[in-house]
Amino acid sequence: MQMNNQLQSQKSDLQNANVVLSDLTIRNQLIDVSLKELQNSTNEVVWESCGKAFMKVGSKQYTTKLEGEKKDNSNLINDVNKKKNYLETSINNTVDNMNKVLDRIEQAHQASA
Repeated sequence: MQMNNQLQSQKSDLQNANVVLSDLTIRNQLIDVSLKELQNSTNEVVWESCGKAFMKVGSKQYTTKLEGEKKDNSNLINDVNKKKNYLETSINNTVDNMNKVLDRIEQAHQASA
């Protein structure tokens, strides 16, 4: 029972890690599109969304901010990938251990029959 609870918890954590990875990947793709548009633009300033308002920001300053966000996201992606690999290994080990326990129970049941 405890192994089953552990397995379900690990599967839930793995699903959450996959959602976070997907979200971060999409964010980085959006940042790439924005950076490309900024590189092709001749505008000195851009309008940055700030809640329900917009602020006038220098194009270079905004580019630097986006590059920083992308770097942070990439670091998070690396961290979440490590967690994902750990969870996948843990899930496989838990399933293997559960199968071993079930095999022992089946062998004990056959030996007593």
